Amino acid sequence: MSRFLWILGGIILAAGLIWCVFFAFFNGEFLAGLWGLVPVIVVAALLFGLGEVLELLGEQQQQLNRLEQKLQDLLPEETETEPRLCKKCGTQLPPGGHTCPTCHHVNK
Repeated sequence: MSRFLWILGGIILAAGLIWCVFFAFFNGEFLAGLWGLVPVIVVAALLFGLGEVLELLGEQQQQLNRLEQKLQDLLPEETETEPRLCKKCGTQLPPGGHTCPTCHHVNK
């Protein structure tokens, strides 16, 4: 998208320059042709700037995606959402544990 804006800005700038030169030399009003060049330059500059902003936003999005992936790699995987209970006495088992701390029953 940013490359498209750069190309569009270049086309508008070139067309504006050609139009202003044509108007200035063939119509005999040189200053009027220069004043017509001002909006063309402004529009082209806006398109070039917008292209740069979109390119920077794309780079930031890629950096955020890489950071999110690194943070996901650091977090432990959640395998269980509810605490497990001993099948014999009903006591809550320690995370990742299979042996009940109260009755010492091995839950599988």
